[in-house]
Amino acid sequence: GNLLPGLATKWSQPDKRTWRFVLRSGVKFTDGAVLDAEAVRSNLDRARKFAGNPQLGVFAGITDIVAVDSSTVDVKFAKGNPSFAFEMSSIGGMMASPKAADLTRGPVGTGGWVFDRSASQEGSKYVF
Repeated sequence: GNLLPGLATKWSQPDKRTWRFVLRSGVKFTDGAVLDAEAVRSNLDRARKFAGNPQLGVFAGITDIVAVDSSTVDVKFAKGNPSFAFEMSSIGGMMASPKAADLTRGPVGTGGWVFDRSASQEGSKYVF
């Protein structure tokens, strides 16, 4: 039940309706793009607007996502959401490269796995 740093090294609630995340420096996606506040803002914005997202409830109360600076993101809610940091820690593959145009055909993340398009067979086999 204790959260440990990953892509975010620190998190806090400056007020009861805002979560602030400070990002780990030096993180790059497998395509070379940098994980920065704008990339996180874009991913969270996509997640809260994508109707087919099975985790849509996690993002339902978000009213705004602000890139405070290159390494700080504020996520604002209509009402308090004390479990948001925990909920975010349980969603694997949440951050994708801003350069990735089609995540269904070329996923680009920050982890140790890289999509191998040549060894994959669309619709039946995906090799990482």
